[in-house]
Order: sequence, then C-alpha cells, then structure tokens
Amino acid sequence: MDSNYLRKWNAAYNERQKLQHVYVALAVLSFIVAAIASLIDQRSGRLILRVTLFVIAVFLANAVVWSLVHSNLLAGIKSRPPRS
Repeated sequence: MDSNYLRKWNAAYNERQKLQHVYVALAVLSFIVAAIASLIDQRSGRLILRVTLFVIAVFLANAVVWSLVHSNLLAGIKSRPPRS
C-alpha cells in the first residue's frame, strides 16, 4: 500500500470511521475466505462464515452504540453554555 494513501485516510476520518472501515474490510475478507474454504471443506467454510457473521454483528452493534453516544452525550455537551 502507498503510505501517502494511508496518511490521507488517517487525516480524513476519525477513529470511529476508521474502526468501521476495518470491520467492513474484515467482514468482506473473511466472507471471501469462507467461500474459498467451503469449496475445499464445507465444515471449515461454515465455521469461517460464523466468524464473518460475528464480525458483522460487532460492526452493527458498534454503529448503534456510537450513534447513541453521539446523539445523546456529545450533542448535549456541545449545546450546554460554558460555566463562568
């Protein structure tokens, strides 16, 4: 990978977005590995597919938690007037 690309990616996205990108990439990669493994051994393919489903569930849970935290906590903190 080009280090310039990684620097741009690092500067363009916050930590939550980077984490979500990694979850999606991991899910896609593990799905491809599960498909290839199921051609060789069906049991192994199903096991890897379970890992893929777990990664997708973690991705969705992380998205829900981050949106709740952002909408409830961070929005409330930003709207409060500073103490004097």
